[in-house]
Amino acid sequence: AAVVYHQPDVGLPDAVQALARPVVAPVFSPRTAALLARHWRGNAPLLLAAMSDAVAAELVHMRPAALSVAQTPDARAMADCVADLWQKAQTLEAGSGGA
Repeated sequence: AAVVYHQPDVGLPDAVQALARPVVAPVFSPRTAALLARHWRGNAPLLLAAMSDAVAAELVHMRPAALSVAQTPDARAMADCVADLWQKAQTLEAGSGGA
């Protein structure tokens, strides 16, 4: 047997936790979603792009400012989802007096 992929649980850096501006995060797997939910303690508005309903199910209890599921589980749909959330983030930031 050989380990061909390893994703250690490293938590989130303090700098990420301290962000005040909206955060757009693409989340590709249920495991990554669960890790994000476990470690997130920040106060920034979260706008989360989920690869699938299974990923979204791990994120919904975080009460993000927005949670979108990609129309299909592929890179193009995730890119579209992130782009849509980015636009929402700009609106949120402008509404709170941000740049």
